[in-house]
Amino acid sequence: MSVSGVDATSSGRVRRRWSAEEKRAMVMESYEAGKSVSIVARRYGICPSRFYYWRKQIEEGSLVAIQSNGGVVPATKYRALAMRAEKLERLLGRKAEEYATLEHEHERLKMDCDILRDAVRIPSLRE
Repeated sequence: MSVSGVDATSSGRVRRRWSAEEKRAMVMESYEAGKSVSIVARRYGICPSRFYYWRKQIEEGSLVAIQSNGGVVPATKYRALAMRAEKLERLLGRKAEEYATLEHEHERLKMDCDILRDAVRIPSLRE
């Protein structure tokens, strides 16, 4: 397996970049009989804690084949955010209905004010 990308850091150390497919393959290899995380991690020169982090990402469904350098949100966090967004959309819908009702009431009250204003201006018929 080859390294998909190598970057030099400001300190001069080499930083390897693994694709999601490469990470998945390495993690799956650690599940094979007779192999452990330590053995596979050492084989690829990866810190075991990084390897366990990748395992956790796979379990959460957040290690997906994305070719960007952006972060990936775990599936559990995504679901929580999606539920929050739905709740906020429902709340926004209720507020929009409330606003429409108040706007309608405001227009009705403006018409009542106009009617009353016109009524006050009408000279009395008794004069």
